[in-house]
Amino acid sequence: MSNKRRLLALLIVVTSLACSNSSINKEKANSEVPPDGYGIGNIYIGNQEYLDSLENLNYNDVLILDMRDDEDDPTIKIYDSYKINDSNSIDKIINFLLEYEQENPSAWDRTYDSMRYEMLMHNFAYFLNYQIERSKDVDLNNKDEIKYLKKSNIG
Repeated sequence: MSNKRRLLALLIVVTSLACSNSSINKEKANSEVPPDGYGIGNIYIGNQEYLDSLENLNYNDVLILDMRDDEDDPTIKIYDSYKINDSNSIDKIINFLLEYEQENPSAWDRTYDSMRYEMLMHNFAYFLNYQIERSKDVDLNNKDEIKYLKKSNIG
């Protein structure tokens, strides 16, 4: 990636952070009927078999792997999370996950602030072309809660 593109990516991320709404929108986006939506695409959440069975997906659809039953480290994985790059969409996805957990309780335990910060950092790394195979998806696992919650409170 050229230096100009990296600078542009950095400016986009910084602008997104600066323009983000600090209040939390508690609404779940169009969740009455599956698949759920977040404004520009659908949200599909389930096990790998379910996600693999989906057809006719659009670029802006979000696939979320539910691995909250993992005994060692419950997690939710958002595939291609770099595509979710505007503040409102990130907020809607995170609120969707929090309500999904509330409706389907498990041992998974992440906060809004830590998930938002982790998603932003993954996006930042991806757009800087840093370890794109690792940064293109985000794993919102329990073990990272403390790490990202502390960092989200800096400033």
